[in-house]
Amino acid sequence: MPKLIFACLIVVLLSGSLCHRVLAETLHEPALAVSNINVNISALSTNELRAIFSLRVRNWPNGQPIRVIVRSEKDPDTLLFLREVLKMLPHQLRRQWDRIIYSGLGQGPLFVNSQEEMLEHVANTPGAIGFIRGGTAHENVQVLAIE
Repeated sequence: MPKLIFACLIVVLLSGSLCHRVLAETLHEPALAVSNINVNISALSTNELRAIFSLRVRNWPNGQPIRVIVRSEKDPDTLLFLREVLKMLPHQLRRQWDRIIYSGLGQGPLFVNSQEEMLEHVANTPGAIGFIRGGTAHENVQVLAIE
């Protein structure tokens, strides 16, 4: 593996080619789903997370409203979360949001601009759920296990 990374570094420096993606995926931290500390859920399945982030599920099992918090659809952390955790593409998620919003069935997600904003909003919003890049300090939120 180290030889592959070294070879990719050389190729990236010389040509900026496809190895850039291989190198990026080799070195990235995983995406993590996080929730407000008062949400009484410690684990969710991929299907449950997909339903929550698609706005199809709007309440936690105890009846508390879910507040979905996301970053821009073009943000690398968002793309990582969509690809690795939700197994979706940005346009698929956007289509779900538009269907819910424009039919009047619910409100869209709250958009934030950074990891720090994400952590602050999730920590301070009852029922909130969001995502962060692994390796980020997250003392005031709980990381959800993905089953």
